[in-house]
Amino acid sequence: MLDGARALGILSAQALDIINFLVVGFLQIHAILRDDYKAEYPFYPWLVGTTPCELTFGAARGCVKDFTALDWQYMAPKLAVKLRQLVSGSDTASIVRSEGYNYDLAANAARLTPAARASALTFVSHDRIIAISRTAYSQASSIASMLGVDVKLFERDVSTLHMPPMVPTRIDDVFEDDDGYGSDGWELDDSGSESAESDDEEELSEEQLQQIVHWAVDLDVSEGQRDQLNKLAYAVSAFTLQSSTDIRNMPAMTDEMYDEDVAKIGATFAAHLPPLVVPLEPALQHQPYNIDSLLQAHEYMETEHSKRVVRQRKGPKGPIPDGSQVAAAGSDDRAVRRMRAVTAKQYRAVLTSPDEQRATQGIGRITRWTAKPSKAGNAQNAAVSAEGRAGEAIKKRAKIFVSTCTLPSFLTRAEVDLGRRLFSKPREEDASCCWGLAWYNDTVCLVEVHEIYVKGGGEAGRHAFSEECKSIGSASNIGVRVHYPSSRNSSGRPKFLIRPTVDRWSQHPHPVSRYTLLESQEFLVRLSEVPSVNGFTLTVGSTDVPFVSSLQSQIDRVDSAMKEWKKRPRKTSGKQPAVVDGDGDEEECD
Repeated sequence: MLDGARALGILSAQALDIINFLVVGFLQIHAILRDDYKAEYPFYPWLVGTTPCELTFGAARGCVKDFTALDWQYMAPKLAVKLRQLVSGSDTASIVRSEGYNYDLAANAARLTPAARASALTFVSHDRIIAISRTAYSQASSIASMLGVDVKLFERDVSTLHMPPMVPTRIDDVFEDDDGYGSDGWELDDSGSESAESDDEEELSEEQLQQIVHWAVDLDVSEGQRDQLNKLAYAVSAFTLQSSTDIRNMPAMTDEMYDEDVAKIGATFAAHLPPLVVPLEPALQHQPYNIDSLLQAHEYMETEHSKRVVRQRKGPKGPIPDGSQVAAAGSDDRAVRRMRAVTAKQYRAVLTSPDEQRATQGIGRITRWTAKPSKAGNAQNAAVSAEGRAGEAIKKRAKIFVSTCTLPSFLTRAEVDLGRRLFSKPREEDASCCWGLAWYNDTVCLVEVHEIYVKGGGEAGRHAFSEECKSIGSASNIGVRVHYPSSRNSSGRPKFLIRPTVDRWSQHPHPVSRYTLLESQEFLVRLSEVPSVNGFTLTVGSTDVPFVSSLQSQIDRVDSAMKEWKKRPRKTSGKQPAVVDGDGDEEECD
């Protein structure tokens, strides 16, 4: 090979790095997927054909013609389904060849039995991986020795994957069964298949799993290896991602989960967001942010709001009563306890039944699971509106828009305040930031206000960005950033391999956390006509890339419905005037 052309016979250093990364990465992906995702996305195309790259690339080009790395992550679930169809539909190879695309599945039809297909679409067992690794290592060592290369010299410089399933000698003391991960009872026959059937792996107890987690945390892992594990874990999560906003299968929220989630999220972002100006500021970083803390913060915000109102009435030189004087003037101890009990009941009601308490993320949740409107339906609705009749579809949309887009006031009190000064640059050291708790994706998240928009004079005034806004009363729209746990986190056992990177979450107090994959989305908070802390609507903004195209038509449809809804006569006494529908019957408006 050395006698030939160097451009054809010798691999470059970049090519060797790419090959090493692909081989090591694929082996790690297979091991992690088998342990965490329970055989959900396995596919080994090289077991059924000689041109897996051509098949994979052709199917990917069918999804996105000129795809990028991000497109590849999004298309991975769909691509896996298409590749399975290609493998399972080998009898259609003649039809495909007639169209000009020839692949070798038909040539391998004799050995492409159902058993072979099943082996290509199921995860390899742990003992099978160990046996294959030993065989591959012996073959590679023999070839290297024939070439005069000492494999051990390379093993000193190559980083080894440190994870419990791949290092059986370090965790044998965790398992009492001798036939566990360290078993050598698997051998390969001449055909390359397993000589015995793998037994179902026993579920680890909580104590054993905790021992493994502590063992993984105490490993002396270098910075390069840690970065490699982080990148690999994020790649695996993206590779197996079905839908980043699939919230229908998430478990029901409980008080314990609420306390745990808020404590971990608050501790994670404590070093990156300005702290809440409340007496319990240290508790946000070191203690669970439970319901009692929320109640005290709620009472504090009520007191601060009362002090601002008194300050505005008395003037800048007037007396400013403290919290006890305001509480004594407004109510006695029994009233405070009564208010505290009512608020606690509201909190627990939201935690147990968020949908009934309207604690959703707004219009995005409704339109996400609603079919797209048809042209015929839009034309019909437009005709109904033009004739001045309140159509049933318009009433339903208006009712949905009004009833579901308002969050409870006690969840927005710490976020939006009438008297607090709002700044658009919270990253600066001398700037403050409005942020608090909100409900999103069926969990409690942190919401940060980062942009302020003020409407100009007149009805046709434009909403322009404002560098500084004195109060929420003079703002028309505010931009918020929601930080929430990613739905890619497993709801079962904790993923101790997925850890925050050192350079990004240096202050993270929990090295092993159930919620370590965090996501952020930006929303436009459109304030009501009379801004108040009790009512504003959440509308998905243009930065929500995956759903902006589908949601835009829904938002426009709701806006048109709201215009017609506002033209309807308002309630004067107990009921609205009757409206004549299309059939000539009178019906009463809700």
